[in-house]
Amino acid sequence: MKRPYFFAAIAMLGLIYYSAGSPTEVADRVMVHAIGIDPAEGGYKVTLQVFSPSGGGSETAIDPSQPNVSLVNGQGGSVSEAVRECENKLGGHVFIGQNRIILFGRDTDLSRQDELFGYFLNSSEAYLNTDCAAAEETAEKLLSLPIPSSGISSDKFVMMIGAGRDRGYSTECTLMQLLEAMSSTGKCAVMPEFSAQPEKGGSNKSEDKSEPEKLTADPGLVLNKCAVYRGGRFAGELPGEKAGILGMINGSGSSVFAEAEYGGRKLGKTCRIEAREVRAEQRGDELCVRISCKAIPRDENYFPTRTERDGFLQAAREKLTDDANSLAAELCSEQLYGLLGTNRALRRDFPSLLREQGMTDELLSRVRYDISIE
Repeated sequence: MKRPYFFAAIAMLGLIYYSAGSPTEVADRVMVHAIGIDPAEGGYKVTLQVFSPSGGGSETAIDPSQPNVSLVNGQGGSVSEAVRECENKLGGHVFIGQNRIILFGRDTDLSRQDELFGYFLNSSEAYLNTDCAAAEETAEKLLSLPIPSSGISSDKFVMMIGAGRDRGYSTECTLMQLLEAMSSTGKCAVMPEFSAQPEKGGSNKSEDKSEPEKLTADPGLVLNKCAVYRGGRFAGELPGEKAGILGMINGSGSSVFAEAEYGGRKLGKTCRIEAREVRAEQRGDELCVRISCKAIPRDENYFPTRTERDGFLQAAREKLTDDANSLAAELCSEQLYGLLGTNRALRRDFPSLLREQGMTDELLSRVRYDISIE
């Protein structure tokens, strides 16, 4: 008599499991390509760029003549609450497994980790290697820019970050790196900063009728600087060429742009960072972090002779060395040690000193940098 009850109980539990725990249907998911986060009164304003096929009247479910994306906004005391409001407006489950970029408005306080990053850390769909960037004004404005019908703006963000990194005039910041930066001393971080390209129409439109009409097209994105954060708040901007040098110093970059004058000409080359050695040592009362880098031009197409090549490399080496040491001294004077990777160098070479004194401001004020380029 017990056996029928046993099978009935199993059947009931199975029914409850599959009805309550069944995964969200694909048709009910809203695919997110980009996420923008801006500060708002009492919390955050989140802008989602979502996939929105416009196939009405076309032969396929996706109309290639349309942008196929739309924007939705939500507001709340945390990013999670703001996303929940977006879901209520969309009428479906937000899926961020295909998200390409997280944009932060310049005035966003990155140090509020629970309210800001809790949504991503609690989501099984979020990837920690997602690119993060800052917006010169607001993230909503950048995501609202007109885009070509054949493209998606989230792809453009990622491609521009990759191009800047490869050419040595920008840096890269993933969600994991940003979380680590906001958990370290000083809460210092640097991210690529996007801005909107000014329109070329209106009063600025050229009177030259021979000028191509395409120059007055919809405004696009510009990436030529990086945003610096200290204590989680915006602290200033770093020009693109300095951002490449910073990547060489702290090890986050793979290329650096070298520009120098040789033979009466100014030449610029992108160099690949081939090797990097870091060693911290004590010099009296000072702690010196010595960094030796080896940079090699990616191509030699601009050098007709070996003599000209060697002359440029020597001039570029000297200028890069001066620029790197000047940038390190400038960041140290502004107490932006977190950007230079000082904490890692001291933990590796002076563990006993840190156990005795800790990573205090007094200790960091004694740090100096000595950088050499080969």
